[in-house]
Amino acid sequence: MIRIGAIKKLTIFLAIVFFCLCVTQSNNQVFGKEKSNISTIENSYIKLEYNDVLNSFTIVNKTNGRVYKTEPLGSYDVVDISIVNPTEMVIKKKYKEEHRNITISARLTLEDRRIRGELLSDKNSKLYKPIIFPGPFTGTEENQHFAIPYAEGIYVPASKKSDFGNFLLWGHKATMPFVGMTDSQSGIMITSDSPADTAVNFVKPKGSSVYCMELMHFPEKERLGYKRVFYIDLINYDGYNEMAKIYRKHLEINTPSDLVSLKQKAELNKNVEKLIGSVDLWLGPEDMKTNKIIDELKMSGVNKVLLNFQYGWKVYEEEKRPEVIKYAADNGMIPSRYDNFSDIFEPKVEKSSPRYRTEGFDQRVIRDKKGNPIEGYTTYYDNNRITGFRVNTQYAIRDAQEYLSADLKENNYLGRFVDVAVSCSLYEDFSDIHPMTKRQDLTLRQELLKKISYDYNMITGTEETRHWAIPFTHYSEGTLTIAQPSGAGEDWRKPTDNPGNLYIKYTVNPTVRIPLKSLVYHDCHISGWYTGDSVSKVTEYWRTKDLITVLYGGMNLVFPRDYSFWEKNKDNFLRSIKISGWVLEQTGYETMQRHDFLTKDRLVQRTQFSGGIRVIANFSDKPYKYGLYEIPPKDFLFINRWGVYSSKRILAPF
Repeated sequence: MIRIGAIKKLTIFLAIVFFCLCVTQSNNQVFGKEKSNISTIENSYIKLEYNDVLNSFTIVNKTNGRVYKTEPLGSYDVVDISIVNPTEMVIKKKYKEEHRNITISARLTLEDRRIRGELLSDKNSKLYKPIIFPGPFTGTEENQHFAIPYAEGIYVPASKKSDFGNFLLWGHKATMPFVGMTDSQSGIMITSDSPADTAVNFVKPKGSSVYCMELMHFPEKERLGYKRVFYIDLINYDGYNEMAKIYRKHLEINTPSDLVSLKQKAELNKNVEKLIGSVDLWLGPEDMKTNKIIDELKMSGVNKVLLNFQYGWKVYEEEKRPEVIKYAADNGMIPSRYDNFSDIFEPKVEKSSPRYRTEGFDQRVIRDKKGNPIEGYTTYYDNNRITGFRVNTQYAIRDAQEYLSADLKENNYLGRFVDVAVSCSLYEDFSDIHPMTKRQDLTLRQELLKKISYDYNMITGTEETRHWAIPFTHYSEGTLTIAQPSGAGEDWRKPTDNPGNLYIKYTVNPTVRIPLKSLVYHDCHISGWYTGDSVSKVTEYWRTKDLITVLYGGMNLVFPRDYSFWEKNKDNFLRSIKISGWVLEQTGYETMQRHDFLTKDRLVQRTQFSGGIRVIANFSDKPYKYGLYEIPPKDFLFINRWGVYSSKRILAPF
């Protein structure tokens, strides 16, 4: 009996040990195991499985049953997996030789309908190349499209290669740090809280018919450096509209200070009210920098105007117009001017033109790893190539303070257009004098814009916009332009009949555009066209650009070649100014709540704003019946709680 009892006890003990080993094996996969092991976490909305042999994830949307998988990654080996609790797992990964065997921990946590991801490594571990995590997402749905906040936003088939390459979240035209994939209803999106060092790549896995999106994490000064945070959100029913709502909610919860509304900005600067309903009018030609233009506009019924003077770093005496600037301000308009604090030129450039600044070139320029200066804007003067270089942003802040203080003593400017500072990529500076990471560059650029907007009380516009610039600015030029016309960067004024394929394919093609940025930020910031892409730049698409402007509740940009061109096309200019200004005045403080394609060909679209406002734009060549109303070709309808307005009715009071 004793022996039998001992055997029973031993058997029970061994069973318990075996059970514990099984549980341990299900929760921890040790490096070197050959057999596949699936680790799972889930909540009411999401089931997340990780296969540690294939290094791939399966995500199940429990709301609608959609399943998303990531392609296997061979760039790392799993060291350990720990299920912290039913909704959280930690994966410890050792990357291979091309990544210098760095070990990184990935923590994945389910937060209701989203997955939060964190990447962390030892601060001293070297990282010379970017790492991918998680791998490319593939879905089961057909008709997949990417929703990308490239400028205002593009909506492109996942079956075709991107014309703009991978989406660098710190790069040119990256308005917001997320990308989504959807069939117009359900889908998946990835967002980064570390945009200074993160990109979304578009890759086509072997055997796949569509491209997929993957998250790539870049080194910061040759290290992972800091905790990288990203999110995976599941889209249930409303495609890119839902993505915009998710990102807006993300801001409201995590960084509410980024959502500074135009109403709040108006409390700090009363001139914001003058901006709501304005046109962005550039007085480039000397024969337009006169009081006559101001008088003509007022006589035509146009009172809200942002007047931009096209000046460079140096303004010659014969170019100064303090009397015109004062006259504009006295008549309730916003006189503004161009500035560029981000480019500097070699001293030898002064022989070509003293217009370009050279002070402090050796001390201020950003340097790459090899110590070479980083090139910026390149232009031509008298057929001579002139290359600019990027200034470390700490010096740009000092320059802005010195320059504005002197200029505003002489001129009654109420606004500033800041070129380059927001449009160009963030930089790492390897200079021994002023080292800088991209994250630090971002913070410094915010400080630059904050100084101009708040310390000097300027209505501040920038070339392009980014999510990090919006709290400190009022409008942007370039956000409505997806791809600029050919040669627009060299000559802002001259119209062209050959704008280039990308311009036709994207900028003036409403079927591939979506107002992603405005769906998030419309009540905080005004979108405008690129300075070299004024309403008359490509006259063939004049009416199309008017429609995009009113549909998005944006600001039209007018830049006549000269006064004779203004006179010849005055009726068209005034029509554009009046209809876009009227719509902006109604929508400027409102949120954009949704955007819809109303026809299969996507040529009839509708935006809805808070306050019961709807704008329906007919981009087609045929009339469109909207309820009881017929919208003529290349025209629109505006509806609010007080009535229904056609373009003719809007123009009638003038």
